[in-house]
Amino acid sequence: MKEKERKVILLAVLVHKTVDEKRELNELLNQELDWGYIGGILINHRLSGYFLFGVETTLHKKIPKEMKKVLEMIVLCQKDKQLRLIDEISQINAKLSEEKIRFAALKGAFFGVEMYKTGIRRSNDIDFLVYEEDLTKLDVVLRSMGYIQSNLPEGELIEASKKEKLIQRLNHHDLVPYVKQKDGDLLEVDINFLFQGKDNPIDKQIYELGTREYKGEYYCVNALNPMSNLAFLCVHFYREATNTIWTNEKRDVVLYKIVDIINFIRTYENEIKWIDWYDMVEELNLKNPCYFTFKILSLFYNDKKIESKIENIHPQDDEFMEIIYDNDRNRKIKRKESFYDAAFNLIF
Repeated sequence: MKEKERKVILLAVLVHKTVDEKRELNELLNQELDWGYIGGILINHRLSGYFLFGVETTLHKKIPKEMKKVLEMIVLCQKDKQLRLIDEISQINAKLSEEKIRFAALKGAFFGVEMYKTGIRRSNDIDFLVYEEDLTKLDVVLRSMGYIQSNLPEGELIEASKKEKLIQRLNHHDLVPYVKQKDGDLLEVDINFLFQGKDNPIDKQIYELGTREYKGEYYCVNALNPMSNLAFLCVHFYREATNTIWTNEKRDVVLYKIVDIINFIRTYENEIKWIDWYDMVEELNLKNPCYFTFKILSLFYNDKKIESKIENIHPQDDEFMEIIYDNDRNRKIKRKESFYDAAFNLIF
Protein backbone atom coordinates (compact mmCIF):
# COMPACT_ATOMS: atom_id res chain seq x y z
CA MET A 1 0.00 0.00 0.00
CA LYS A 2 3.05 2.30 0.30
CA GLU A 3 1.60 4.01 3.36
CA LYS A 4 5.05 4.96 4.69
CA GLU A 5 5.96 6.60 1.40
CA ARG A 6 2.65 8.45 1.24
CA LYS A 7 3.11 9.67 4.80
CA VAL A 8 6.60 10.97 3.98
CA ILE A 9 5.23 12.98 1.06
CA LEU A 10 2.21 14.36 2.90
CA LEU A 11 4.30 15.42 5.90
CA ALA A 12 7.23 16.85 3.97
CA VAL A 13 5.14 19.23 1.86
CA LEU A 14 3.54 20.95 4.86
CA VAL A 15 4.56 24.44 5.99
CA HIS A 16 4.82 25.38 9.67
CA LYS A 17 5.30 21.80 10.82
CA THR A 18 4.75 21.00 14.48
CA VAL A 19 7.51 19.45 16.58
CA ASP A 20 5.70 16.10 16.41
CA GLU A 21 5.40 16.31 12.61
CA LYS A 22 9.11 17.06 12.26
CA ARG A 23 9.96 14.14 14.52
CA GLU A 24 7.71 11.74 12.61
CA LEU A 25 9.13 12.83 9.26
CA ASN A 26 12.67 12.39 10.57
CA GLU A 27 11.85 8.87 11.77
CA LEU A 28 10.25 7.91 8.46
CA LEU A 29 13.19 9.21 6.43
CA ASN A 30 15.49 6.96 8.43
CA GLN A 31 13.55 3.88 7.31
CA GLU A 32 13.80 1.90 4.09
CA LEU A 33 11.59 3.61 1.51
CA ASP A 34 10.55 3.06 -2.09
CA TRP A 35 12.07 6.22 -3.53
CA GLY A 36 10.99 5.33 -7.05
CA TYR A 37 7.37 5.53 -5.90
CA ILE A 38 8.02 8.75 -3.96
CA GLY A 39 9.70 10.36 -6.98
CA GLY A 40 6.85 9.41 -9.29
CA ILE A 41 4.23 10.88 -6.95
CA LEU A 42 6.22 14.10 -6.48
CA ILE A 43 6.62 14.70 -10.19
CA ASN A 44 3.09 13.72 -11.19
CA HIS A 45 1.53 15.84 -8.46
CA ARG A 46 3.78 18.89 -8.95
CA LEU A 47 5.19 18.56 -5.44
CA SER A 48 8.94 18.47 -6.15
CA GLY A 49 9.63 21.94 -4.79
CA TYR A 50 7.31 21.53 -1.80
CA PHE A 51 9.16 18.33 -0.88
CA LEU A 52 12.72 19.60 -1.32
CA PHE A 53 12.04 22.76 0.68
CA GLY A 54 9.96 20.83 3.23
CA VAL A 55 12.69 18.35 4.15
CA GLU A 56 15.26 19.94 6.43
CA THR A 57 18.63 20.43 4.73
CA THR A 58 20.31 18.14 7.27
CA LEU A 59 18.05 15.32 6.03
CA HIS A 60 18.66 15.85 2.30
CA LYS A 61 21.29 13.08 2.47
CA LYS A 62 18.40 10.67 2.94
CA ILE A 63 17.16 11.46 -0.59
CA PRO A 64 18.89 9.34 -3.27
CA LYS A 65 21.60 11.45 -4.90
CA GLU A 66 20.29 11.40 -8.47
CA MET A 67 16.72 12.07 -7.36
CA LYS A 68 17.88 15.03 -5.30
CA LYS A 69 19.64 16.47 -8.34
CA VAL A 70 16.46 16.11 -10.42
CA LEU A 71 14.39 17.81 -7.71
CA GLU A 72 16.93 20.64 -7.55
CA MET A 73 16.75 21.11 -11.33
CA ILE A 74 12.95 21.25 -11.19
CA VAL A 75 13.11 23.88 -8.44
CA LEU A 76 15.63 25.90 -10.47
CA CYS A 77 13.34 25.89 -13.53
CA GLN A 78 10.31 26.75 -11.41
CA LYS A 79 12.15 29.67 -9.82
CA ASP A 80 13.18 31.04 -13.21
CA LYS A 81 9.60 30.81 -14.48
CA GLN A 82 8.17 32.29 -11.29
CA LEU A 83 10.49 35.30 -11.29
CA ARG A 84 9.34 36.13 -14.82
CA LEU A 85 5.71 35.81 -13.76
CA ILE A 86 6.34 37.93 -10.65
CA ASP A 87 7.55 40.81 -12.79
CA GLU A 88 4.35 40.64 -14.84
CA ILE A 89 2.10 40.21 -11.80
CA SER A 90 3.64 43.30 -10.22
CA GLN A 91 3.04 45.39 -13.33
CA ILE A 92 -0.57 44.23 -13.72
CA ASN A 93 -1.23 44.74 -10.00
CA ALA A 94 0.08 48.32 -10.21
CA LYS A 95 -1.91 49.15 -13.37
CA LEU A 96 -5.20 47.75 -12.06
CA SER A 97 -4.76 49.60 -8.77
CA GLU A 98 -3.98 52.83 -10.60
CA GLU A 99 -7.16 52.49 -12.69
CA LYS A 100 -9.20 51.70 -9.55
CA ILE A 101 -10.31 48.35 -10.97
CA ARG A 102 -11.76 46.01 -8.36
CA PHE A 103 -9.61 42.89 -8.45
CA ALA A 104 -7.78 40.25 -6.42
CA ALA A 105 -4.82 38.04 -7.25
CA LEU A 106 -5.68 34.35 -7.00
CA LYS A 107 -3.88 31.06 -6.37
CA GLY A 108 -0.27 31.10 -7.63
CA ALA A 109 -0.25 34.86 -8.15
CA PHE A 110 -0.98 35.13 -4.43
CA PHE A 111 0.77 32.07 -2.93
CA GLY A 112 4.23 33.29 -3.89
CA VAL A 113 3.98 36.44 -1.79
CA GLU A 114 3.94 35.15 1.79
CA MET A 115 3.20 31.42 1.76
CA TYR A 116 5.96 29.94 -0.38
CA LYS A 117 9.58 30.70 -1.16
CA THR A 118 10.37 31.24 -4.82
CA GLY A 119 10.82 27.96 -6.66
CA ILE A 120 8.61 25.83 -4.43
CA ARG A 121 5.55 25.97 -6.65
CA ARG A 122 5.05 25.77 -10.40
CA SER A 123 2.68 28.30 -11.93
CA ASN A 124 1.68 28.06 -15.57
CA ASP A 125 -0.33 31.28 -15.72
CA ILE A 126 -1.52 34.29 -13.74
CA ASP A 127 -4.99 34.30 -12.17
CA PHE A 128 -7.03 37.33 -11.15
CA LEU A 129 -10.58 37.82 -9.95
CA VAL A 130 -12.04 41.00 -11.47
CA TYR A 131 -15.43 42.55 -10.72
CA GLU A 132 -17.64 42.05 -13.78
CA GLU A 133 -18.55 45.75 -14.02
CA ASP A 134 -14.83 46.55 -14.45
CA LEU A 135 -14.08 44.12 -17.30
CA THR A 136 -14.18 46.84 -19.97
CA LYS A 137 -11.59 48.89 -18.08
CA LEU A 138 -9.54 45.74 -17.53
CA ASP A 139 -9.53 45.02 -21.27
CA VAL A 140 -8.12 48.48 -21.99
CA VAL A 141 -5.36 48.02 -19.41
CA LEU A 142 -4.26 44.56 -20.54
CA ARG A 143 -4.29 45.50 -24.22
CA SER A 144 -2.14 48.53 -23.43
CA MET A 145 0.34 46.01 -21.98
CA GLY A 146 0.38 43.98 -25.20
CA TYR A 147 -2.17 41.28 -24.38
CA ILE A 148 -4.84 39.90 -26.67
CA GLN A 149 -7.56 37.34 -25.93
CA SER A 150 -6.66 34.03 -27.50
CA ASN A 151 -7.39 30.32 -27.14
CA LEU A 152 -4.07 29.67 -28.90
CA PRO A 153 -5.44 27.50 -31.73
CA GLU A 154 -2.68 25.06 -32.68
CA GLY A 155 -0.33 27.13 -30.54
CA GLU A 156 -0.86 30.27 -32.62
CA LEU A 157 -1.31 33.63 -30.90
CA ILE A 158 -4.50 34.63 -32.74
CA GLU A 159 -7.24 36.91 -31.39
CA ALA A 160 -10.36 34.99 -30.39
CA SER A 161 -13.52 35.80 -32.32
CA LYS A 162 -16.35 37.80 -30.77
CA LYS A 163 -18.40 34.60 -30.81
CA GLU A 164 -15.74 32.67 -28.88
CA LYS A 165 -15.50 35.43 -26.29
CA LEU A 166 -19.28 35.64 -25.90
CA ILE A 167 -19.73 31.87 -25.54
CA GLN A 168 -16.98 31.73 -22.93
CA ARG A 169 -18.44 34.58 -20.92
CA LEU A 170 -22.02 33.28 -21.06
CA ASN A 171 -21.18 29.71 -20.12
CA HIS A 172 -18.26 29.95 -17.74
CA HIS A 173 -16.92 31.82 -14.72
CA ASP A 174 -13.92 33.16 -16.62
CA LEU A 175 -12.97 34.88 -19.89
CA VAL A 176 -11.01 33.73 -22.91
CA PRO A 177 -7.42 34.06 -21.59
CA TYR A 178 -5.35 37.17 -22.19
CA VAL A 179 -2.04 36.15 -23.76
CA LYS A 180 1.09 37.89 -24.99
CA GLN A 181 4.57 36.92 -26.07
CA LYS A 182 7.45 38.29 -24.03
CA ASP A 183 11.12 37.36 -24.33
CA GLY A 184 10.20 34.25 -26.31
CA ASP A 185 7.73 33.08 -23.68
CA LEU A 186 3.93 33.05 -23.81
CA LEU A 187 2.39 34.73 -20.76
CA GLU A 188 -1.23 33.89 -19.98
CA VAL A 189 -3.54 35.84 -17.68
CA ASP A 190 -6.75 34.08 -16.66
CA ILE A 191 -9.55 36.42 -15.58
CA ASN A 192 -12.25 35.03 -13.30
CA PHE A 193 -15.22 37.39 -13.12
CA LEU A 194 -17.50 35.18 -11.00
CA PHE A 195 -16.50 34.03 -7.53
CA GLN A 196 -18.54 30.85 -7.90
CA GLY A 197 -20.99 30.92 -10.81
CA LYS A 198 -24.14 32.41 -12.28
CA ASP A 199 -26.32 30.24 -10.03
CA ASN A 200 -24.88 31.92 -6.94
CA PRO A 201 -24.22 35.62 -7.74
CA ILE A 202 -22.37 36.68 -4.60
CA ASP A 203 -19.61 38.82 -6.12
CA LYS A 204 -20.90 42.11 -4.71
CA GLN A 205 -20.86 40.65 -1.20
CA ILE A 206 -17.38 39.22 -1.73
CA TYR A 207 -15.94 42.60 -2.71
CA GLU A 208 -17.74 44.22 0.22
CA LEU A 209 -15.84 41.82 2.50
CA GLY A 210 -12.74 43.59 1.26
CA THR A 211 -9.31 42.91 -0.16
CA ARG A 212 -5.90 43.71 1.23
CA GLU A 213 -2.30 44.11 0.14
CA TYR A 214 0.03 41.20 0.85
CA LYS A 215 3.79 41.94 0.90
CA GLY A 216 6.61 39.50 0.29
CA GLU A 217 10.31 39.41 -0.51
CA TYR A 218 9.93 39.87 -4.25
CA TYR A 219 6.58 41.56 -4.76
CA CYS A 220 3.25 42.59 -3.29
CA VAL A 221 -0.28 42.00 -4.56
CA ASN A 222 -3.85 42.90 -3.79
CA ALA A 223 -5.83 39.77 -2.86
CA LEU A 224 -8.94 38.67 -1.01
CA ASN A 225 -8.84 38.77 2.77
CA PRO A 226 -7.99 35.38 4.34
CA MET A 227 -11.62 34.47 5.05
CA SER A 228 -12.97 34.97 1.52
CA ASN A 229 -9.68 33.72 0.05
CA LEU A 230 -10.14 30.36 1.79
CA ALA A 231 -13.73 30.20 0.57
CA PHE A 232 -12.52 30.81 -3.00
CA LEU A 233 -9.95 28.00 -2.73
CA CYS A 234 -12.76 25.67 -1.64
CA VAL A 235 -15.03 26.80 -4.50
CA HIS A 236 -12.24 26.36 -7.04
CA PHE A 237 -11.25 22.94 -5.70
CA TYR A 238 -14.87 21.73 -5.65
CA ARG A 239 -15.45 22.90 -9.22
CA GLU A 240 -12.48 20.95 -10.56
CA ALA A 241 -13.12 17.86 -8.42
CA THR A 242 -16.70 17.40 -9.60
CA ASN A 243 -16.64 17.87 -13.38
CA THR A 244 -15.44 15.44 -16.04
CA ILE A 245 -13.54 18.27 -17.74
CA TRP A 246 -10.94 17.65 -15.02
CA THR A 247 -11.76 14.17 -13.70
CA ASN A 248 -11.44 12.37 -17.04
CA GLU A 249 -7.69 13.02 -17.08
CA LYS A 250 -7.32 12.77 -13.28
CA ARG A 251 -6.55 16.50 -13.07
CA ASP A 252 -8.98 16.69 -10.14
CA VAL A 253 -6.67 14.64 -7.92
CA VAL A 254 -3.38 16.47 -8.54
CA LEU A 255 -2.21 16.76 -4.94
CA TYR A 256 -0.62 20.21 -5.05
CA LYS A 257 -4.16 21.66 -4.92
CA ILE A 258 -4.87 19.94 -1.60
CA VAL A 259 -1.45 20.90 -0.26
CA ASP A 260 -2.01 24.56 -1.18
CA ILE A 261 -5.25 24.63 0.80
CA ILE A 262 -3.88 22.94 3.92
CA ASN A 263 -0.83 25.22 3.78
CA PHE A 264 -3.05 28.28 3.35
CA ILE A 265 -4.97 27.29 6.48
CA ARG A 266 -1.72 26.77 8.39
CA THR A 267 -0.38 30.14 7.27
CA TYR A 268 -3.48 32.27 7.90
CA GLU A 269 -5.38 30.30 10.53
CA ASN A 270 -4.84 32.92 13.23
CA GLU A 271 -6.16 35.67 10.94
CA ILE A 272 -9.43 33.86 10.26
CA LYS A 273 -12.25 34.41 12.72
CA TRP A 274 -13.71 30.94 12.35
CA ILE A 275 -17.14 31.66 13.83
CA ASP A 276 -17.49 34.53 11.35
CA TRP A 277 -16.20 32.25 8.58
CA TYR A 278 -18.90 29.66 9.29
CA ASP A 279 -21.51 32.44 9.17
CA MET A 280 -20.08 33.76 5.91
CA VAL A 281 -20.14 30.30 4.32
CA GLU A 282 -23.77 29.89 5.38
CA GLU A 283 -24.85 33.35 4.24
CA LEU A 284 -23.14 33.09 0.83
CA ASN A 285 -24.47 29.59 0.16
CA LEU A 286 -20.99 28.06 0.07
CA LYS A 287 -21.51 25.16 2.45
CA ASN A 288 -21.28 22.41 -0.16
CA PRO A 289 -17.94 23.39 -1.73
CA CYS A 290 -16.41 24.19 1.67
CA TYR A 291 -17.67 20.99 3.29
CA PHE A 292 -16.51 18.95 0.28
CA THR A 293 -13.03 20.47 0.40
CA PHE A 294 -12.56 19.99 4.13
CA LYS A 295 -13.80 16.39 3.91
CA ILE A 296 -11.22 15.69 1.22
CA LEU A 297 -8.52 17.35 3.33
CA SER A 298 -9.45 14.99 6.16
CA LEU A 299 -8.78 11.97 3.92
CA PHE A 300 -5.14 13.02 3.63
CA TYR A 301 -4.52 14.70 6.98
CA ASN A 302 -5.73 13.38 10.32
CA ASP A 303 -6.01 16.88 11.76
CA LYS A 304 -8.36 17.59 14.67
CA LYS A 305 -8.64 21.25 13.64
CA ILE A 306 -9.88 20.23 10.19
CA GLU A 307 -12.38 17.81 11.74
CA SER A 308 -13.78 20.50 14.03
CA LYS A 309 -14.39 22.81 11.09
CA ILE A 310 -16.18 20.05 9.17
CA GLU A 311 -18.69 19.74 12.00
CA ASN A 312 -19.52 23.44 11.76
CA ILE A 313 -20.25 23.46 8.01
CA HIS A 314 -22.00 20.10 7.66
CA PRO A 315 -24.89 20.44 5.16
CA GLN A 316 -28.20 18.66 5.66
CA ASP A 317 -27.49 16.29 2.78
CA ASP A 318 -23.99 15.15 1.78
CA GLU A 319 -24.84 12.77 -1.07
CA PHE A 320 -23.25 15.29 -3.45
CA MET A 321 -19.84 14.15 -2.15
CA GLU A 322 -19.85 11.21 -4.57
CA ILE A 323 -21.34 13.04 -7.57
CA ILE A 324 -19.44 14.17 -10.67
CA TYR A 325 -21.06 16.16 -13.47
CA ASP A 326 -20.55 14.52 -16.86
CA ASN A 327 -19.92 17.59 -18.99
CA ASP A 328 -20.16 15.76 -22.34
CA ARG A 329 -23.44 13.95 -21.66
CA ASN A 330 -25.05 16.58 -19.41
CA ARG A 331 -25.76 14.15 -16.58
CA LYS A 332 -24.59 13.24 -13.09
CA ILE A 333 -22.43 10.18 -12.48
CA LYS A 334 -20.91 8.60 -9.34
CA ARG A 335 -17.23 8.72 -8.47
CA LYS A 336 -15.88 5.18 -8.95
CA GLU A 337 -12.75 5.46 -6.82
CA SER A 338 -12.13 7.30 -3.58
CA PHE A 339 -10.32 10.61 -3.93
CA TYR A 340 -7.43 9.32 -1.81
CA ASP A 341 -6.98 6.11 -3.78
CA ALA A 342 -7.26 7.91 -7.12
CA ALA A 343 -4.62 10.45 -6.14
CA PHE A 344 -2.03 7.81 -5.31
CA ASN A 345 -2.89 5.58 -8.27
CA LEU A 346 -0.41 6.31 -11.07
CA ILE A 347 -1.68 3.60 -13.39
CA PHE A 348 -3.04 5.29 -16.51
